[in-house]
Amino acid sequence: MSIKKLDDGQWLVDCRPEGRNGPRVRQKVQSKNEAMHVERRLMGDGANGTFEKKAKRDDRRLSALIDLWFKSHGCTLKRGEERQRALVSMAERMGDPRAADFSTTHFTQYRADRLAGKYGRDSAGSGRKKGEQAKPVSANTLNHELAYLRAVFNELERLGEWKGDNPLSKVRALKFDETEMAYLSVEQIPPLLADLDARSVAAGLVARICLATGARWSEAEGLAARQVRGDCQIFVCGP
Repeated sequence: MSIKKLDDGQWLVDCRPEGRNGPRVRQKVQSKNEAMHVERRLMGDGANGTFEKKAKRDDRRLSALIDLWFKSHGCTLKRGEERQRALVSMAERMGDPRAADFSTTHFTQYRADRLAGKYGRDSAGSGRKKGEQAKPVSANTLNHELAYLRAVFNELERLGEWKGDNPLSKVRALKFDETEMAYLSVEQIPPLLADLDARSVAAGLVARICLATGARWSEAEGLAARQVRGDCQIFVCGP
């Protein structure tokens, strides 16, 4: 690297910011002080023997980040596998973009498609009949999906596996009116249980546990055999 005065009175900065094998940068300025400033800006800590290198482009796919998140953190969550499946499904629907290209646009477009019914609930127990068009998902479901994907970048950043900003940090959750809760009348319970039994034996059993204990559906669904003692169910609070 060098700074030298030219015959026309200008000063030339000639250096290689990325080291001997890196690209050569040459820039003309009007004064020696300006030349020294340019050299320091280009070289960074080059005077100490280290050179400022440009950050490498992150060519990993979104699905690869999700896989890394699951292996390093998600697998420890109570419903980590379920969340991983949801995240992978989201990545596939967004075209599994490269991490460096992923932006708010990918998610907001995906969210708009979901609200329009493009990707509805198609899992078992969704209530859809064969050939029936998928119904749009709720705003609450999409807010959960936003939180799940945002958490992937936050956790990877904490672990030092993600160097950029969180691309979803400025995406706002959707506003919606809370659904008013209602109680079943005594007359409504038998037909409800009959309908659930016709759809799935497991669904009918879970519903009966909820009615008998006041448990949430997810709590009753997650009961293990060891938590059942005679006529009692033992619920354990998670962390």
